[in-house]
Amino acid sequence: MVHSRSGARREISPGRRAGRNRELNLVHDHAPLTVPVDFDPFAEAPARGELPLTDPQKEIWAAAQMGSDASRAYNLCHGLVLRGRLSPESMQNALRQVVDRHAALRVAIDASGERQLVGAAAGIALPLIDLSHLSPGERTAEIRRIYEEEAAAPFDLGRAPLVRARLIRETDERHRLIITKHHIVCDGWSWGVMLKDLSRAYAADRQGLRPQLPPAAPYADYVDRVTSGHADAPARRDEEYWARQYTDGVPVLDLPLERPRPAFKTYSGACRELVLDEALARSIKSAGARHGCTLFVTMLAALQALIARLSNQDDFVLGIPMAGQPLLDNPHLVGHCVNMIPLRCTLDPAARFPDHLRVVRQRFLEAQSHQELTFGRLVRRLNVPRDPSRTPLVTATFNIDRVGAALDFGDIALEAIENGPKRYVNFEFTVNVLDNGRDLVLIGEYNSDLHDAETIDRWLGHYRCILEAVAADPDQRIDELPLLTDAERRVLVEAWNSTAIAMPGERLLHRLFQAQAARTPDAVAVLYGEKRLSYAELEARANRVAHALQACGVGADTVVPLCVERSLDMVIGMLGILKAGGAYLPVDPELPQQRIAYMLEEARAPIVLTQSHLAERLPGQPGRTLLLDAEAPDTGSQPTVPPPERATADSIAYVIYTSGSTGRPKGVLVPHAAISNHMHWMQRVYPLGPSDAVLQKTGYGFDASVWEFFAPLMAGARIVMARSGGQLDPAYLAEAILAHGVTRLQLVPSQLRLLLEEPAFWCCAPPLKHVFCGGEPLTAELCTEFYRRLPHAALHNLYGPTEATIDATAWDCPREGVPSVIPIGRPIDNVRAYIVDTRLQPVPIGVAGELLIGGAGLARGYLERPELTAEKFLDDPYYHERGARVYRTGDLARWRADGTIEFLGRSDEQVKIRGYRIEPGEIEAAMRAHPDIRHAVVIAREDTSGERRLVAYYVAENQTPGLVDQLRSRIRITMPEYMVPTWFVPLAALPLTHNGKLDRTALPPPGIPEAVAQQPPVAPRTAPEVMVAKLFREVLRRDEIGIHHNFFDLGGDSLMAARLMARLRAASGMDVPLRVLFERPTIAGLAEALDALAWVAEPGPPLSGGTERERIEL
Repeated sequence: MVHSRSGARREISPGRRAGRNRELNLVHDHAPLTVPVDFDPFAEAPARGELPLTDPQKEIWAAAQMGSDASRAYNLCHGLVLRGRLSPESMQNALRQVVDRHAALRVAIDASGERQLVGAAAGIALPLIDLSHLSPGERTAEIRRIYEEEAAAPFDLGRAPLVRARLIRETDERHRLIITKHHIVCDGWSWGVMLKDLSRAYAADRQGLRPQLPPAAPYADYVDRVTSGHADAPARRDEEYWARQYTDGVPVLDLPLERPRPAFKTYSGACRELVLDEALARSIKSAGARHGCTLFVTMLAALQALIARLSNQDDFVLGIPMAGQPLLDNPHLVGHCVNMIPLRCTLDPAARFPDHLRVVRQRFLEAQSHQELTFGRLVRRLNVPRDPSRTPLVTATFNIDRVGAALDFGDIALEAIENGPKRYVNFEFTVNVLDNGRDLVLIGEYNSDLHDAETIDRWLGHYRCILEAVAADPDQRIDELPLLTDAERRVLVEAWNSTAIAMPGERLLHRLFQAQAARTPDAVAVLYGEKRLSYAELEARANRVAHALQACGVGADTVVPLCVERSLDMVIGMLGILKAGGAYLPVDPELPQQRIAYMLEEARAPIVLTQSHLAERLPGQPGRTLLLDAEAPDTGSQPTVPPPERATADSIAYVIYTSGSTGRPKGVLVPHAAISNHMHWMQRVYPLGPSDAVLQKTGYGFDASVWEFFAPLMAGARIVMARSGGQLDPAYLAEAILAHGVTRLQLVPSQLRLLLEEPAFWCCAPPLKHVFCGGEPLTAELCTEFYRRLPHAALHNLYGPTEATIDATAWDCPREGVPSVIPIGRPIDNVRAYIVDTRLQPVPIGVAGELLIGGAGLARGYLERPELTAEKFLDDPYYHERGARVYRTGDLARWRADGTIEFLGRSDEQVKIRGYRIEPGEIEAAMRAHPDIRHAVVIAREDTSGERRLVAYYVAENQTPGLVDQLRSRIRITMPEYMVPTWFVPLAALPLTHNGKLDRTALPPPGIPEAVAQQPPVAPRTAPEVMVAKLFREVLRRDEIGIHHNFFDLGGDSLMAARLMARLRAASGMDVPLRVLFERPTIAGLAEALDALAWVAEPGPPLSGGTERERIEL
């Protein structure tokens, strides 16, 4: 007799019970030809003697070699709760008889994993653990500990028996028998056979009799059949059948994950349960029966609908374990006789559920009739690539168990059958349904390294919602079947969008500045280099411009192009246009002339606000121009008092152009009400004051610049305008932050990464208080590095398209406990966020959908594009206030359980590169306009450093010399520099999927450009060339670089150029301007420049430059 230590080591829930207060026997539901059972991926049984391992057993053995966790995943632990005066001796005798009766339970696996050795009597022990002296609470805790210990203890597959047991005495009238088997020798069917044999053997032993048992099925016959039949006609037929199911490849199921998938498959697991009451269970069975389907098929069809909705996939594989005992027509066979059917599930979301049921039934029956091909053999036949992070072919499975006839243990009663704790699993997600004759128990086993318990609880709840809908009205479309309860829907639509807050009365952007100018007239409002304007001076200059514009007919909603270089005139012009009642349209003079002409033409502006030296360069016939120069007669004589107000809160404040998928950029019309809502939110949450300074570095043609210009001006803070091109120079930015006491900085994560590599930036913590990131995903690694370098500053992650006015959601990054995926946060004040499916219905927590933005931050629409406006701006389906709208962002996102939003990417082909929104279709259209280009595709790819870059693939009629240079030039004519692809890759043909669509996943990674490949590398000859070559290799992450190879032909872009020059300055000690690289983009050229700088003393660039032009788009 063995006594256990008292007390609990861990808090673990007892296993589930198969029934309540009745004698039970677990058997398995079955379809016409064979029987689905509880099973793991690559299972079979062990032995000692001389039998080969079956294919499934080999798979289990191989998996178990991956480590003890992998082997533990095949532990099958169950407990029998027995009531009455149990005899430990009789139970041990009965258990020994069961093990001796079935050869599979006496096997061990040889070291090669090829043979199972069947032994004679196994001599299984049954230690007795007496807990009767413990209090009820202590007893429960100790039982939990023993269960955990049993479930976790690995088997030595080389030693028989691969089954063990413990008997726990709770009281004289209550015992628990815990039996643990390794799946390599026992499957779910076999467990049912063992229970029947055990009950009869115990009852007979108590009476001194031999048990009356049916003849044991010869395990060797089964092994011989499944190992020697691979050449038989039925096996060949089955092999061809399954090969046909996957002629177009194997779809990979990607269920939503809580955490990034580990590089190597893990086995940590757990399970959750949900009970469907008796009334619902009857309704589900009736609904299936009306269409000629069993409970198994009905539940399977509903599960397929669930998985399709969770994964947003209509083609995936679901594993169905099938018992092999019926193949020999002998239900008494014990062993690992199960085979996994990889059922391919293809769904039509628009299909009615009864039609879907019929398809599922037909495909399942076909699969059953071709089940003799083992799972492992099929994997080898299909040559499925082995992904070390997941099981091949099948990652999710389904099964039904049912409670059968009562078990008779004689003078004791079986009160319940329990499943032991599931701490190790083979599959990512398994649904097992237990039909106990009354209700249905949904059991979800899951990999706990990928999913949380709360997620599985939700999934089982969604499963119940689908089943309730099917039971109530089976004639629904699959994509209409509800996943959410009313309470869940209210949380997603209402509770997490409870953002309403009263805004201050003033909602005109320029009047917010005007009020501040009255409060602090002498404070510095804006500075650029050595020039600066006070609030009073800026107010007066802007008023003069406004009067002049109104005299030209500018009023509410008049679009006024503003074409100026980076200077104080930029701020004066913006305010002047707003004060006149108009909307400013930034027209960067650095843009290609064709793009400027297009913007001016579409704006139909009566006047253009510009500078005298730029007026002559404006393309086309822009109409009248008004000059901003300080002494210009157009504005110099105008009054300095505010002009009459012509704008309202609904009037347009500015127009920002973004990339367009049709090849035409589109102008977004943002009203005062939207931008003032954003400004008031920022001031409430991240308040600015007179002691603050904001570094204005974003090009004024991008909406992020609006906050940099106007947030300081409504709060009495200072705008520090960075010099032209300065946004690319980390050393300059760090110097500017320190020199001017900059407290707020806004940038995209790729810029932040560049800054964090600059040692001077690490000293910016004293003035710098808040850094705002947006425009592209912020990584956990970058967040951690930020706080390591600037522990006293705060980092914030912002998200929002131009159509939602700069920012729609926000999240404050924590200093500790940074999540592996940084969320974009929650909706800001008076903004609503919905994540919906293709039918614009809310998706559950954790499920990907399209992000819709509604509320006070929405743009009016697109300039002169009413059809596009109607397509992208819809009536708000969930907020029924008159005129409420939502914007379809085209972004994929999902809700997290805490109510924050996680950004997942684009639902269309739009991409973001370093914060710039790019429609690849616009670039593709420009490429296809070349007479030699037949096809063109542009995508974004990550390079070896993790940076995203544009790659253009093309099929040419004639691959003529200089074609790539021609394509680059063609794109540069009409598009800004950031839209020029880094790589151009020629293809003989575009890769297509089996249905003729472009297969973007098959596009090859870019290699060495042709221009580089045709130029043999020349090794460095001098010390400067050696130094520069080393930096080229580090930044470009390439080895074979010659001194005459062009930096940009090798894949360099403006961001990498800035990184290279920062490192070059650090290595050489010389202040080499960024423009030098663009003038001399080779190792030899840069080395010559270094030699020249070594001999000629040249002052470094000023902190802020007046008209210096080093404009490189980031």
